[in-house]
Amino acid sequence: CGEEVRLRVELESTIDAHHLSLGIMVRDRLGQDIFGTNTHLQKTAIACKAGQTLQVEFTVLLNLGPGGYAITFGLHDRDDYTNDVQDWWNNSLAFEVDYPGDMDFVGVCPLPVQGIQVKAL
Repeated sequence: CGEEVRLRVELESTIDAHHLSLGIMVRDRLGQDIFGTNTHLQKTAIACKAGQTLQVEFTVLLNLGPGGYAITFGLHDRDDYTNDVQDWWNNSLAFEVDYPGDMDFVGVCPLPVQGIQVKAL
């Protein structure tokens, strides 16, 4: 929990493409979307020529609660992952998250608590 991870994907193109976007989606063990982003949302353009191989790397801080998760990758045009999909890898990577030490939260992710005050009234 809280560790930085790097997700690397190699893309090999058979066509010239000028406006591609590679997206990632993290899902929990129930298949619920926990977090997703793509290169378009992160303001990083992907363009390639036929026969070219590219490597795309996402660096993400995994602030997730303990449990099982899976990552889906999607390659599509710009920001539209429902249209012009080039490739899609559902649940292509499964992983487990552990929490070192004593648990101080329950749920999907730890949210920083800024403080707690107890006052007698």
